[in-house]
Amino acid sequence: MHDLVRQIRYPVQTPPDTGDAVEIYDGILWIRIPLPMALDHVNVYAVDEGDSWTIIDTGLDTRKTRAIWETLLTGPLGGKPVERLIVTHHHPDHIGLAGWFQSA
Repeated sequence: MHDLVRQIRYPVQTPPDTGDAVEIYDGILWIRIPLPMALDHVNVYAVDEGDSWTIIDTGLDTRKTRAIWETLLTGPLGGKPVERLIVTHHHPDHIGLAGWFQSA
């Protein structure tokens, strides 16, 4: 097992700061949303669809998370609209802001 662990290679060594995004592949942004618990973040992704974004997972529905997304939407996401949400599973840290995105 240890030999396999040593073989793991990560395409990006430094995670994005809160409110920022890192391009991990052409048109795919990695975003970390903080969580108020021991597991202190959730990884979410934005896929550039040309004139809009697809967001994969959303983070918890908190004022802090909404403020982070507002910063992301006007900053790294360039003001383009979010047209599609994909949730990987139904935990609140992955689907929590789906309603907020729907009403925006």
